[in-house]
Amino acid sequence: MAEPMNKVKPGDLITSDLLNAIVGNLEELMKGVSTGTGLVTVPSVIGRRFSEARATAQSPATHMGLGAVFDVTGQAVDTTSAEVQTRIVVNQDPPPGARVPAGTPLKMVLSARAATGGGTTPTKPTIVSFTPEKTRIGDPVTIRGTNFELAREDNEVFFAGKKAQVPLASNREELVVVVPDIDQPPTGTQEKQVEVLVKTVNGTAESKTTLLAKSEVPSPAITSTSPTRVTPNDDLTIRGTAFASTPQGNTVIIDTQTGTIKGGSAGTLIVGVPQSLFAGMGSGTTKQVDVRVTNKETGKTSPPGTKITLAVPEPA
Repeated sequence: MAEPMNKVKPGDLITSDLLNAIVGNLEELMKGVSTGTGLVTVPSVIGRRFSEARATAQSPATHMGLGAVFDVTGQAVDTTSAEVQTRIVVNQDPPPGARVPAGTPLKMVLSARAATGGGTTPTKPTIVSFTPEKTRIGDPVTIRGTNFELAREDNEVFFAGKKAQVPLASNREELVVVVPDIDQPPTGTQEKQVEVLVKTVNGTAESKTTLLAKSEVPSPAITSTSPTRVTPNDDLTIRGTAFASTPQGNTVIIDTQTGTIKGGSAGTLIVGVPQSLFAGMGSGTTKQVDVRVTNKETGKTSPPGTKITLAVPEPA
């Protein structure tokens, strides 16, 4: 146990020399952190993809480094492998919030996948159903099934051989995908049954769904966002076309969470960014996330591709 602090006792006068000594020690401590020789707070990377966790560990603002990386079976993984970048961090050492000397390596345990050795047996995806059962080209459809990938970009979806954009949302049992324009699409009141494929690293699921002609109602389109670099407590302004007639007639999804509509007009939305999106981000770190707008009056959603940067500034 550390010796108790007993240099200053109740009733003592604090002299200017003592105050100067305290200030000097604090300055040395902060200098130590900035030069990599002091104590730093360990960021949380649990639940994040390895590519993001590695960037956090190796960020100059974090003052740490990347340590040993294993999967949940105890086997070391190849940290340069493209497949490993999408695995999820399930544990870390030192734990989040611990105070450690700068330069301490951050060790991680990742979810396992047999494709890189070790871990669980790979399970190919399956498709169970589509909602709606008949979907217009250009509209979103929810594909229900099993063993989809958590990272949206790790699921490739094809309709009649045409690859769709990155899914709007994904979890193990559902994918939300905008149906792409296909060759020889249905017109008027026609219906067309097409093959649907969902590809992951563990295999391909096959099924069929019915497509309808593309709607003449336009989908929302985001033309600009400001600021493009969003810090905690910032509001996001989104400008675009085909939004609902009132701001509250829209839903704004930032990454996987719903923003708070604070105001706007037919072509502008002012949105509160969910603070939970910044959870686990260390000081000085950034990450890019998608932004999408759904017009609740038409049911149309803006296409993927609009991104903003979330940023946590370093302490002043």
